[in-house]
Parts: sequence; C-alpha cells; structure tokens
Amino acid sequence: MKNWSDIAAQFLKIGATAYGGPAIMGIMQAELQEKRQWVSKERFVEGLSLVNMLPGATAAQLSIFLGYARGGWWGGLLGGLCFVLPGFFVLLVLTMGYAALASRPFSGARSTGWDRWSWAFISSPSIAWARPP
Repeated sequence: MKNWSDIAAQFLKIGATAYGGPAIMGIMQAELQEKRQWVSKERFVEGLSLVNMLPGATAAQLSIFLGYARGGWWGGLLGGLCFVLPGFFVLLVLTMGYAALASRPFSGARSTGWDRWSWAFISSPSIAWARPP
C-alpha cells in the first residue's frame, strides 16, 4: 500500500507540473530513477526503448512502465492514470469554461479573432514548407 501512495503522489506531481515532449521523460529519470531509485539505469533505458517502439503517448507509457516496475500491474495502472489525470482535468475545466462562455453575446467577436489567429498560425509554416528551397 505504501508503494501505491508513492506511485500516485509522484505521478500526480509529474503530470501536473511537467508539460509535453521528451522533457517529461528526463524529469521522470531524474526524479524516479536517480533520486528515488525505483529502477536501475539499465532498466530505465530498457523501458524507454520499449515505449519508444510503441505507438502512442511515450511519456504516458513510460509512467505505466515505471509504475509497473514499482508496484506490479496495479502500480502500472495507477501510474498511468495519475499521470494523465491532471491534464484531463485542465482540459475538462477549459472545455466547461468555453461551453459556458460560448453562448454569451461578447464571445462571437473573440471567437472570430481566435479563428483567424489559429488559421494564420497553422498556415504560415505550411506556406513556408511549400516553397522550394
């Protein structure tokens, strides 16, 4: 039971404070492999190699692997859930806020501005990539 609370606490903290990309895996290595010594360096590299071969979210899969290494099957499930829950709740709150404000009269102009900004943000790299070198 102590392992499970440790798994939940660590992955909730990492999931809530780390943001996207390979940097999360470096944070996991520093925090869970080096500082807390959940797994050896060789085992961490094995897990990292394994999750890089699989399709999907690499950091979430690494959290499942590290949770499994610390607490078995239930630890893996707990590690994966606790890693993704903070991001899920942030998106849920943003979605609820958007849904609540979308019907307001002032939101139409703001929404149109965001639509134009997003099109410019997406199209400018595409146009640059389409030009011959």
